[in-house]
Amino acid sequence: VGMLVPDCVLDVILPQETGSPGEPSRAEMHGALLARFAVVGAASFCAGVCRAFAMAISVFEVLELSGSVLPLSCASLAAMLVADRIARPYFDTNLMGRGLGGITALTQTRKAMEPAFTIMRRVGLSECLREDMTVAEIERLLEANEENQFAIILPLKRTWADCQGVLKGSITRANVEQLLEQSEDGDSSAVISFSNTELQRPGTGRPPVVSCAPLSVSPDCHVQDVYLLMKITGCAVVYVCQDNILLGEIKWKELLGHKLD
Repeated sequence: VGMLVPDCVLDVILPQETGSPGEPSRAEMHGALLARFAVVGAASFCAGVCRAFAMAISVFEVLELSGSVLPLSCASLAAMLVADRIARPYFDTNLMGRGLGGITALTQTRKAMEPAFTIMRRVGLSECLREDMTVAEIERLLEANEENQFAIILPLKRTWADCQGVLKGSITRANVEQLLEQSEDGDSSAVISFSNTELQRPGTGRPPVVSCAPLSVSPDCHVQDVYLLMKITGCAVVYVCQDNILLGEIKWKELLGHKLD
């Protein structure tokens, strides 16, 4: 609303074209020209600050000045182009002040079109669960990591620098702790199988403990698309895979530069 105040003031001050008889004086023509420049300047200022071309359209609709479409459009587009090289938009600056600068980066910079592998966090073999693990191994993994969700992988027989294993599913920390509580007390050698069908598809109507199809994207998927997937599905983790091989993961921290919790 504040951005439209200068335009509304000009609308009150400047007389509308009424087509009154008689030729205008030289002073009136000079004043009308200066008024047109003022209108174009006010519109381009609003568009540059907010990065919204709709400001120019609003000014044209309010004042109804004939022949002003081209000057308003060119001046507004030029102001937006110059402003992009100087500072961020007003509303994006507000988001950055609230710690949400990652949203600005996704909308106003080239980060949105970067591939997912440029921002993903590589996941090591020691951070993942295997399909069959003993209680002692799971407890050591939980103590060594503070993550709230773990990938379940099938380790490869051969090891590459950027490949750890085949992604088989995922499970939250809360569900892992629940499985440990349900295991036999004092038996650290007991084996928990995450590939158990009862964990993947319970027959009692309860939600599955293990997700067999976690959200995943290819390494060349655009960062903007990853953001949309996480926003629509509500998933806190997106895994980056190539040919079912787990390469890394993307969370809100990697995407926006901070956690949401």
